[in-house]
Amino acid sequence: MARTKKTEDGRKAEARKIEEVARKTEKVNKKTVEKGERVGMRVQIASYMKSKELGGDSELHDKASATQDLDGRELTIRSSQVSSAEASSPKSSEEDRE
Repeated sequence: MARTKKTEDGRKAEARKIEEVARKTEKVNKKTVEKGERVGMRVQIASYMKSKELGGDSELHDKASATQDLDGRELTIRSSQVSSAEASSPKSSEEDRE
């Protein structure tokens, strides 16, 4: 009987450890995602300021965006050039508002 009690206690302790690790992992992933969003905003603001310095309505301007994988681990910043004609299309203006 004592043996089964130890086994049950061991299983409960193991379950608590697993839950604790899961909570810590979730907390770290959440912080990583928040950090990635802040970095993405900085890149977008920097890109906007750069385009304003270059004249604002230039033919080409850089549009930067930040992306992450589903786990929030990898942050990739990419920059692509968009012509002003594409930027004035309704689809692009909706993306800019977001």
